[in-house]
Amino acid sequence: RRFVRVWYTMWHGEANTCLIKEVLAAPVCPAPSVQENLAAALRHHNHGAFKEALQLYEAAQGEWALAEGGVPPSISVYFNIVMADVYESMREDGTALSLVLKAKQLADQIDLGEEQEALLLSRLASVFYHMGDVNRALGYYTKAKLVREKIAPGIHVDTAVLYNNIGVCLDTLEPLFRREDAIQCFSTGRAVFLELLGPNHPRTITASTSLAKAQSKTQMNYSLVLRPLSASLVVPPTQPAPKRRGKGKAKKGKGRGKR
Repeated sequence: RRFVRVWYTMWHGEANTCLIKEVLAAPVCPAPSVQENLAAALRHHNHGAFKEALQLYEAAQGEWALAEGGVPPSISVYFNIVMADVYESMREDGTALSLVLKAKQLADQIDLGEEQEALLLSRLASVFYHMGDVNRALGYYTKAKLVREKIAPGIHVDTAVLYNNIGVCLDTLEPLFRREDAIQCFSTGRAVFLELLGPNHPRTITASTSLAKAQSKTQMNYSLVLRPLSASLVVPPTQPAPKRRGKGKAKKGKGRGKR
């Protein structure tokens, strides 16, 4: 089932690898009441009280408008993203997608920069993944990773998040060669988390768990591939046997080549 943690994951299953969410920091608020509502909304979201979280985000947005005579486009981008996260947790992926697309349209109009672009690409990928469009999710995560590597070369936590999520997509796509690529992505992300966050951080634990699951499934697939087939399961050749030479009819049951 899906659940939310502020640091790391939106989806969990015993036999599945886990996506990690990039952290979205709250903007500087114009009034203490706005900040309190944002903090309360996040707490409700993390505890599964999704309707209450949405109500608090809407209240915070209204209070922001009263305090400043309107909500700036950059702040509207923030509210669209956090509310999309809640709808995604509620499995209302269509609504989540429309909110993320609205946020991206606003961000493109005011040019919030490459960091915001990477975050929105990652959010789009998450929604598409949960909608079952894993190939599209993989494409968006890959684009986000390229942007992250451009603005923050070298090891960086946000880039490691994207390596993990690309690994989840590759692991979900099932073919053995894809899972081997997934293992490499999980290993890369985990190494960064270990170095920058330590072994006990939730992100490190999530990446380590995903790596172990992918490795386990790969070993199982190898055992199936390498296991010899039973003689009863060997499929006979379909090509016709060569014609007999000489006189006389072929004996019954000898019209095909050797099996």
